[in-house]
Amino acid sequence: MERDATSPFALQLFYRTGAFHRPDEFTVGALPPYLTLHTWADCTLDELVQHIAAADERLLPKNRSWSMWNS
Repeated sequence: MERDATSPFALQLFYRTGAFHRPDEFTVGALPPYLTLHTWADCTLDELVQHIAAADERLLPKNRSWSMWNS
């Protein structure tokens, strides 16, 4: 994929600590907390973690073992 010629897409990442979201949380009223990221279809997991860290580092685990923090 040529990122210079391709537009990124918006990814809404819904987050929650300690449990999964129930489907009914998405049908009534306001949406659960989420983060909107703009990325490409060929985004790696490391790139996605970098986007999350840039937006709100508190959403990442404290004991990080991702390769980007080990270098």
